[in-house]
Parts: sequence; C-alpha cells; structure tokens
Amino acid sequence: MQEVIPLVSLMIFLFIIVALVITVATGNLAVPLVMGVLFVLVLFIVGEVQKTSSKTNRRRQNSSRGIQPQETICCPNCGSPVSLRGDRWECGYCGDFGGISSLHPSEKAKLREADTPSIQLTFTVADTSEEPEENAPPRSFSRTELEDMVRRWDFSENEQACRDLLIAAFPDAVRFWNAEEMSEMDTMELLGKVGARNPETGIQMMKFLLDTAENHLQEPEAAQQLLGNDLYELCHDQAVQPQLLTQLKADEHLAQQLFQSAYVSDIQGELLDACDWFEERSLKEYLLSLLTQNAYFKGFN
Repeated sequence: MQEVIPLVSLMIFLFIIVALVITVATGNLAVPLVMGVLFVLVLFIVGEVQKTSSKTNRRRQNSSRGIQPQETICCPNCGSPVSLRGDRWECGYCGDFGGISSLHPSEKAKLREADTPSIQLTFTVADTSEEPEENAPPRSFSRTELEDMVRRWDFSENEQACRDLLIAAFPDAVRFWNAEEMSEMDTMELLGKVGARNPETGIQMMKFLLDTAENHLQEPEAAQQLLGNDLYELCHDQAVQPQLLTQLKADEHLAQQLFQSAYVSDIQGELLDACDWFEERSLKEYLLSLLTQNAYFKGFN
C-alpha cells in the first residue's frame, strides 16, 4: 500500500495541471468537473483492487507457511527460534535445518513435554459415615462380652449370644465347621452336631451354658428357651443319653438345673424314658423326686 501513495500523489498533481490548462483554454468548468469525477472513481477502483491484492497475498503467504516459528525451540547453530514441520526444523535466521534428533537435548525435552498428553483424574469420595447400620459388617464380640450378655440374658446387641459364647469357649469342638457354616446354625443345632461327634464335649457345653444363665432358670421365658429349645436336640440324642445319665448321677447341680427350672416339658420326660431304657431305676426315682418338688410341674400329658 505504501508503494501506491506516491503514484496517487503524482496522478493528483497531473490532474490539477490538466484541469487548469483546460479551464484556461476553454473557459468552461464543466469539463474539468467531469474529469474530476472520473478521476475520483478511478482512484476508488485502484484502491479496492490494491486491498484485494494485499489480502490475497497475505493468504498465500499464510497458506505457504508449513513451518511455524517456535519461540521455545532454539537453533543448535545460532540459538535463534526455529520453525517446525513434522519431524524437521528450519532456522529462519541462519538458514540451518535438520531433523528433530539433531536439536540439543534440552530442546528435544521441550518438545517431549509439549507432546505429553495431560491426564486429569477425578476422584469421588463417598461419605459412608451415615450409611444405614444394616449395611455395616456385623460386630464381633469377645468371650467376656458374650458371657456378660448371657448372664444378663440381654440379647439386644447379639441375638445369637448363646451360640457365639459356646463357639468362643470351645474352639476345638467347633473346628470341623467354617465361620459361614457356624453362622447358619443356632444354639440347638450347634449342640446337637457337637454331641453327635463327641457326647462328652456336648454335655460340657450344655453345663457351661446352664451355669452361665443359671440366674434366669427360674424365669419361664428364659427356661423355655434353654431347655425347650437350645438343649432339645442334644438331650434327645440316644447316643448322648447314656453319658448324660451318668453325669446326672454324679452331678446333683446339673440334675436340679434340668428338673427344677421354670420350664417342664418333653426334655424331662425324654430323660425319664431314657432311665427306663438304660435301666437306671434309682436315677429315675431321684429325678422324679426333684420334679415333684418343682412348682412348675403339672404332670405329663
């Protein structure tokens, strides 16, 4: 555009000279006015053509640039910024060029950093402090805690405290079953399975449970749970009954627990029948005497 300015100035100067000559020669101002209009029109057209040409040239220059100057990548020869095209570089200052591998290590490191993708990780942290209690893993209790629950006959924290207490107190007796299998048993089933394997151990577990809950044997509900449910399978096992009768002859306290509690039903009748079966007449008379002294005994159906 700067090259056009002197040419336009020259044309204006020539137009003024020609207009003055025509005006002096003809004495008519119409001709110079028409020439002036035409001259302005020509100037306008020339200016637009020049603008269009300038834009076109800039586009061509931009499209022909396959190499973009990089301010951060320097020429290994002169240190000036270089342009990159694919895996090659070219210095516009000294004219040197080459492959990316010929750059200084520091410049190649810049390229690797620029090509390294940025990875953004989003972590969602869930607050589980207010999760419902039913989703939390079951709490485990120590033997002392379980024994205290059974002594108080309070199962608000653990409905299977009797079973879990026997498991904690007799680990060798329950080693035949894994935790999942034992979790599916109740107290009656656990005592029955242990007694079937080892009657003596089953009787020991029964005595331990009765001793722990002894203060509640005169409470009908607790006595029914223990004698009518928990001990039912063990006491009805004919493989266990011979040793159990032997234990009753030697253990007066156990006999009183079984025959003078606040619950009288099938378990006492089953043991009396076992006395007949194994010809333990003296033991039967003794057990019947305990039973007749029991205020909760109303006779057998």
